[in-house]
Amino acid sequence: MAKTPDLISVLAKWHPYYAEQSDYRGFLVLTQTCDLARRDGQPPSSRYVTIAAIRPVEEAIRREARKHQIWWQEPNSVVSEKGKDALLLFTDRLLDNNEPGYFYLHEDVSLGLSGHNCAFLALSVALRTCHYDLCFRAKVAQLKEPFQAKLGWLTGNMYSRVGTEEWDDNYGVGKKREQSKDLVDDLFVFVPSERIEQARKDLTKAKKLDEYSPAEIFEAVCSKKIVPRTTQFAAAAKAAMDASNFIDRICGRLVGQIQNDAALAGELGEALKQAGDQMPEQAASVLVAAIRRALRRHLVDKSFEGREKIVDFIVNTIKTDPEVHGLIS
Repeated sequence: MAKTPDLISVLAKWHPYYAEQSDYRGFLVLTQTCDLARRDGQPPSSRYVTIAAIRPVEEAIRREARKHQIWWQEPNSVVSEKGKDALLLFTDRLLDNNEPGYFYLHEDVSLGLSGHNCAFLALSVALRTCHYDLCFRAKVAQLKEPFQAKLGWLTGNMYSRVGTEEWDDNYGVGKKREQSKDLVDDLFVFVPSERIEQARKDLTKAKKLDEYSPAEIFEAVCSKKIVPRTTQFAAAAKAAMDASNFIDRICGRLVGQIQNDAALAGELGEALKQAGDQMPEQAASVLVAAIRRALRRHLVDKSFEGREKIVDFIVNTIKTDPEVHGLIS
């Protein structure tokens, strides 16, 4: 039903809130047609005409979005990418009239239905049937029979599913999701959850999150650049390797192995004997000590030549390993 002056005057008297709300674009009759039929000039069997408010469908989607938003996201119309998937599924159900509590009414300018609308079934009031003629004059359209049954099922909270022609059956395969995406994308800014979390961590280094305004948090989220997980892994791995002094550790192990390497000492002694050295064993011991000192001079984390390249090679090798990459990407 349209918001005719006569209808508004009655609502203003008995249900003023419904008369005053500008986003109530019209009303959907919930009382069954058979109960409103006037047979042989007799009054309808129902004593009341129950009507539900028709509002922009965007309001239904915003209500659902609140389930996936925290306090600073709602005023900025921000939803995480994970929340977007849930919103699209909700809107899909809404368009097919499979979402309890709502009844979707698609735009039809020829009938006076402009924009995307949705009846909020819980927002219903009753008018006495003495206003029947007034309501009848406000009528602009009537649901087809299967959709009348679906509305009755939704209103009555029945458990058997009423079959109606679904969106894709009428408009083409994939069109429902296109329409859902258009509706949802027009309402919200979708931000990857990782960006939100990184921005939160940065902000809370200075003070508690609730000490910022929603606008300040939104600005921080928008300006935050997402660092890929592989890049984060590489930076963390390099930092860990730097802190570990792994070159020094290699040097300590290697020096200990050379010192206890009897084969090396024997080979050096044999070489010295062939060269005519009179005390090959003592000379070999001196050479081994010299090798140890050389290793200790050169295998040092702070001064080891080419250390950065070695670290980069190790980290990149690990990072690009297929199994590792699958875990961190």
